[in-house]
Amino acid sequence: MQRRRFDPDLCLKCGTVDCIMRCQYIHLELDRAKEEHDRLVRGRMSSILHECVTCGNCVEACAMDKIKDKLVDVFIAARRDLVEEGRIPPGVRDLAEVVSASAGDA
Repeated sequence: MQRRRFDPDLCLKCGTVDCIMRCQYIHLELDRAKEEHDRLVRGRMSSILHECVTCGNCVEACAMDKIKDKLVDVFIAARRDLVEEGRIPPGVRDLAEVVSASAGDA
């Protein structure tokens, strides 16, 4: 299975954080949303990866047609990468592994 990779250049061209601010599950002030967006785009650990429930609101808010339909897949792949690289807190890692295993059973 080919993983979809995130193209940070396309994301940065947007210049907004509407994808975060319009999410009904992630509640951040504008400045914090900008910081977390920057961390995410640069491939650093971001609270967004832990808080995202893959609801798709970011897809609806994204103005970049070339990446919007890939956002949820990219978040899932990024989480998987963090787990594989050991760059995720153990409690979150364990939960992600349980959820991933459960999804495979469905």
